[in-house]
Amino acid sequence: MNIPLDQHYASVDILARINEAVRQLGRTLESLTRDELSGFDEFHIGGREQTRQLAVLTQLKANECVLDLGAGVGGPARTLASEFGVHVTAVDLTESFCRTAQVLNRIVGLHERINCLCADASSLPFEADSFDVVWMQHLTANVADKPKLFQGCRRVLRTGGHLALHEVVSGDGAPIHLPVFWASETKHNHLLPGDDLVGTIVSTGFEIEHLDDVSAEAIEFFRSAHALPKEKRPKLGPHLIIPVDPGRKAANVLRNLEAGRIRIVRGVCRAV
Repeated sequence: MNIPLDQHYASVDILARINEAVRQLGRTLESLTRDELSGFDEFHIGGREQTRQLAVLTQLKANECVLDLGAGVGGPARTLASEFGVHVTAVDLTESFCRTAQVLNRIVGLHERINCLCADASSLPFEADSFDVVWMQHLTANVADKPKLFQGCRRVLRTGGHLALHEVVSGDGAPIHLPVFWASETKHNHLLPGDDLVGTIVSTGFEIEHLDDVSAEAIEFFRSAHALPKEKRPKLGPHLIIPVDPGRKAANVLRNLEAGRIRIVRGVCRAV
């Protein structure tokens, strides 16, 4: 099977799926609050709480310009804009995600603080020194040419600006169990060991200010979600933006974490 990366993430109309789920609840899309979106719009391990923790570590300041790479349907961008007062440019390769993000931004009144762009994170269409912060959560697993990615990040960052990342890395070297959220096929999976990822970041013009392993938190996140009775799981949950095998993918991520085949790292790096 040969599935393009954007089709791995959105082989169906994501916005239509969300609309239908909301209709079945007797609601309208326009009536949803930002908190009601949080069951699906923070599409990364740990959800909104990990976004908040990373923002605090980065010491985000009001009115800073943040570039969110691999922004998905915009949950982290909305958290950063609403709770930390920054301006966000949200970039994603998947057109359906970008269209959905724009609609949701407008519904919750954040469209003037967030600009959405469908583009490749490895070929950024921005001038040098355009941003105070480059933000990424679970992006690098899909990027084969990581030196190019981080060179681009450094180019668009002002000196002294920050790269904030919350990423999946390889663990013990054993092949991972597929499919997972970021890959249906081996060709979509581009994990590096944590040390190699850090080495690439440093070699492209950054110094590490903070780095920690949050794999234990990730395991607890999945175990807690799995332990919820079916009737208590959110009706507006991550299954809305995972078009194929959401349960199997979640189970495989947990299986890989528990076996040490993947790790989750969180870090803040300064552009030098």
